[in-house]
Amino acid sequence: MIFDVRDIMVLNRILIRKGIEVATATFDKGMSEDDRRSYVSELVKHISRAKVMLSLATNDLSNISAELEFLENEGLKPMPSFMDGYLASLKDRDSEDEGEFTWMTDELAFQYPFLRHAADIADTDGWVPTAEDVAVIRSVRHTMRSIVDRCMGQDPDVLGDSLDYAVATGNQCAILLRISGLKSVTSEDISSAVDALGTVDTHDFDRIFLDILGPDERADLEAFRADLGRFIAMMYARCIMNSRLPGSSEISDGPHRSASSIKHPA
Repeated sequence: MIFDVRDIMVLNRILIRKGIEVATATFDKGMSEDDRRSYVSELVKHISRAKVMLSLATNDLSNISAELEFLENEGLKPMPSFMDGYLASLKDRDSEDEGEFTWMTDELAFQYPFLRHAADIADTDGWVPTAEDVAVIRSVRHTMRSIVDRCMGQDPDVLGDSLDYAVATGNQCAILLRISGLKSVTSEDISSAVDALGTVDTHDFDRIFLDILGPDERADLEAFRADLGRFIAMMYARCIMNSRLPGSSEISDGPHRSASSIKHPA
């Protein structure tokens, strides 16, 4: 979840390279003890973050609570003062990998609140939508299906992002309803659904369709959007539940996309 097979390749290279850098610095007689301690300490944090990302990418969430606690205690991002000199020392290929790693670090920082909430509710009933949630989700799914039908054959330039938003939101609703019914849903499908949400926004949809919705449809859509962060956490909690099942490791080979553009209440 969150990261894909290409990210895994980068992460494996990152882990090897940074491990070598730690070993090299440990025996570098040209470094003072204080500089060595600071340099190695920061690289070890990088390695630990990369291992958390690798766990997420392979859906190995068996130790997710401890991994999130590490991120909370040690920081979600590297020290800027360290990175300035560090990046300048890298060769071209390593620099490209580090750029990807920086993107993944930013994405992990954005996803952290969802993951933290998911870990908190995974062992409670909170990962399953309530009856009230289900009523809202069903209403929104029906609305999105109606909008998709309306959009068929229409000029894409006029529709803008509205059709993609309706499809992405409808897919999210379908997954949430499967979760509420305790039905099978893969972590890869969940990740793809969250990825799709990150590629769209509400502007075009609201500009074209919001005024034609009935009052109940509009109220349900507003309620759904207000709880979007909680619903994403439920989806990630289901990924945690999936990871506890034998043979559950799933690696996404889908498009490399960012969910950090998802607009949701804090």
